Amino acid sequence: MSKGVTPVLSPEEATVLLAGIVSQRSWACATALIAAMTYTFARVGAVVELAAEDYYPQKKRWWLRLTIKTVMSD
Repeated sequence: MSKGVTPVLSPEEATVLLAGIVSQRSWACATALIAAMTYTFARVGAVVELAAEDYYPQKKRWWLRLTIKTVMSD
């Protein structure tokens, strides 16, 4: 199994990033998008396609239903 080359934020880096955005009231939507990508490791395309019904409860937890589009090449 090979490792990806996408850099991953440490928990401390994610906290600093989100705290900086949260301090700006007009950035609520951006904060939600970045938080979803940070904590789920989802790609931008999957997060921007989310709808309200994709955030749902299951027992005592809340889940995000992410849709991943696959690209077929020749």
